[in-house]
Amino acid sequence: MVDEERVIRLAGEITRDVARLRGLSHAGELTQLPDQLDAVKYRFITAIEGCTSIAHHILASEGWAAPETNAAAMRGLAEHAVISNELGVGHGEGRRIPKPARPSIR
Repeated sequence: MVDEERVIRLAGEITRDVARLRGLSHAGELTQLPDQLDAVKYRFITAIEGCTSIAHHILASEGWAAPETNAAAMRGLAEHAVISNELGVGHGEGRRIPKPARPSIR
């Protein structure tokens, strides 16, 4: 059985991370602000981890196939119509956020 309190807690943490990311999006040129860039990366990671934690929990609680990867967990939710196919497949393609170019030091 899905632990609704756990899912709600994790969803709240994801919401908090997204709100902080929105705040950091106004920081301008992040490549010039290494600490801000680090904060953005951290918030992305924790938001993604929250999503995949929810996915693994739901799949296990419902007795559905245990995924071997986080991408497979998202695809599993899509297969059971918990999330859209677009979201499940898009997550499963392993997209990466490109690293920004570092300014040259002269």
